[in-house]
Amino acid sequence: MQPFISLLSVDKQSRQPVYLQIAGQLAGLIRNGDLPAGHRLQSTRLMASLLRVHRLTVVRAYEELLAQGWLESRMGSGTFV
Repeated sequence: MQPFISLLSVDKQSRQPVYLQIAGQLAGLIRNGDLPAGHRLQSTRLMASLLRVHRLTVVRAYEELLAQGWLESRMGSGTFV
């Protein structure tokens, strides 16, 4: 497990969708330099397990960040900052 995961939290009672909470927090970690360029993120299954959310929630968060240009997906290699 990578240490940055402890910086992420999910509030299931919030009005903001969980996937946007995750995406926003990851984007913040990238902006602050806590997740440097080239850093490989956990798989969606592992991230979902660590955050105790459904895997599709993490998939949506990653897709949001891919669309915004924060992440890059490399087929067969993973998802990178």
